[in-house]
This record gives sequence, C-alpha cells and structure tokens, in this order.
Amino acid sequence: MGTLGAAIGVGAIAGAALAWRVAAGNPALAFAVIAMLAAIALLSMLLVKEPVRTASMTISDARLPLGQIWPFLAITLASISAYSILQQVTALRLQDSLGFKVEESIARGGAALMATALAMIVVQACAVRVFRWKATRLLGVGAITAVIAMLICTFVTTYSAIFATLILLGIGLGLMLTGNLASLSLRAGVGTQGKVAGVNVLAQGLGQAIGPIAGAGLHRVSPQVPFLAATTLLAIVCLVAVLAWRSAATNP
Repeated sequence: MGTLGAAIGVGAIAGAALAWRVAAGNPALAFAVIAMLAAIALLSMLLVKEPVRTASMTISDARLPLGQIWPFLAITLASISAYSILQQVTALRLQDSLGFKVEESIARGGAALMATALAMIVVQACAVRVFRWKATRLLGVGAITAVIAMLICTFVTTYSAIFATLILLGIGLGLMLTGNLASLSLRAGVGTQGKVAGVNVLAQGLGQAIGPIAGAGLHRVSPQVPFLAATTLLAIVCLVAVLAWRSAATNP
C-alpha cells in the first residue's frame, strides 16, 4: 500500500514539475505533454494482462463491509479534496496575496507543490519502513501533522513560510494516506480487498473533482478562504483518524 502511494506521489511530482518548468512559459507545450502521458497510460493499459486466477483466487461475492470502512473512505475523500484545493489555488494566492506576476506565481507554486509531493514520497517509501508503526498510528500522527501544517499555512505571509509549511503538509499526508490505505485493506478482510480498493479510487476521483471547483470558487471570496476550507477538511480527517486510532487501541 505504501508503494502504491509512493507511485501516486511520483505522478504528483511530475505534474508539479511540469507546471514549474513548462507551463509558465509555454502552456501549449504543457498540454501536449499531458496528452502524451495520457497516451502512454492508455497504451500501458492495453499491454497489461490480467493475472491468471486459480480457484483460491476467485473474486468473492461477499458484500462490501461499508459499515467498517466508510470512515476511511471519508478520510480519502476529504484529504484528497483538501490537497486538490491547494493544487488549484496556491499559484493564485502567490499572485493575489504576495504580488507575484502570473509567470512567477505559476513557477513558484509548482515548485512548492513539487516539494510537497516529494516529501510525501520520501515518507511513504522510506520513513514508513523505518518507523514500522501500525496503520492506525500512521493515520493518526499523519492527520495531526497535516492539519497543523495547513492551519499555519493559512495565515503565513511569506513565500518561504508557505513553502516550508507545504513540505510539512506533505510529510503529514504521506503518513496519513499510507495508514489509511493499510487500514482499508485490513478492515476489508479476505475476499473484498479488491472491491474496497476500487471504491477508494472512486473516492479519490471525487476528491480530485471537488477540490479544484471548490478552490476556484472560494478564492473569489479571499485568497485565504480556500486554505481555511482545506484546514477544516483536514480537521475532520484528524477527528476521524484519532477515533479510529483509539478504537484500535481499545480493540486490538
């Protein structure tokens, strides 16, 4: 699960790097690169073959345990929505609050988001293996770290402070999303893990759709309002994560 999260983080870094190095100077080239990456993804899907299944690997007809997994699906939806808000409005905040020019705001916003994604990857690929924490502890510590970072980021007034708090946010998200994926897998049980993974991807997609729309609308009110909204979403995640952590502690 951690490796899967790290792969998603690599994609986030590549996208942020694209905005940083290409989009500010040549938007048409950036969209051409996006189209090329989409074509590569399609080709990869056509080449990948479904693994041969044995009788013991047949997909189970068991129903999804929604009563056990819905808090973790809610965490996915809320956290991805919060992160997607940042992807939409970080450059706009640099432009409207700090007075950066359009090209500079895109470049510096992309650099900050790339650093955020890099922090997520390092945590998912390295730190998680070093700490060897249980899934619920990863989830709880990560959620607390993320909400603190987002709250600070809402009120800071310099680019360096925004950059630093977004790195801290990446650390928190790296811990939290890894713990959340692992918790989903453990709660699903044998026979429904594939179904649960599919529903979790659906929650990710909804979050990626909700975040940019909400961010763009809230930014019209104030450059800080989208960051407050993201903080609120992460605070909800933090509450659910802490409850899951305590539940696991009392029911090992």
